[in-house]
Amino acid sequence: MKTGNFEHVPLTDEEKDVLYNIYKTRQRFLYLAYCGISGFALVCCLRSIAKTNDTYDVKERYTDSGMPIWVFSVSVIALIVISSALFFLFKKVMPFLKDFRSGVKEKVPYSIVRKEYFPLTNQYYVALDDPDYMHHEIDEETYYKVCEGDNMYIYRAINSKYIFELNGRFTIL
Repeated sequence: MKTGNFEHVPLTDEEKDVLYNIYKTRQRFLYLAYCGISGFALVCCLRSIAKTNDTYDVKERYTDSGMPIWVFSVSVIALIVISSALFFLFKKVMPFLKDFRSGVKEKVPYSIVRKEYFPLTNQYYVALDDPDYMHHEIDEETYYKVCEGDNMYIYRAINSKYIFELNGRFTIL
């Protein structure tokens, strides 16, 4: 993605709704996924404790330091789960809330490298000069108005780098 200081434009109400819906969907998915993972890990831990109490002598369950092995194992797993949840929360979910609250978007200039038309699907695309975002779907009217070498402005959210389009598609994470 292009970086730099671009012109800021106010968000429309529809764009605010899109950002907030993406935030809520990702937040719900993240909470459900990590609650499920945590619950599964807790059940596994409790089953292992129950099996350990039935099968082994108390002396065999402890390491040299006197701490049960399962406490160390559960701590490592919990650390991994919590750190990955925080990573996804702050990198993939919270930027959408920041963009929603800021109320502005960036107007990013791109240069059109080539135009492409796919007759089977009746879709029009322009190839842009950014290797991370090479193809952008446009309507038929715009396709015939622009030429290769022209500049095209695409609006994107500042923090999440979400590109606003008419179709409103987005990925969960």
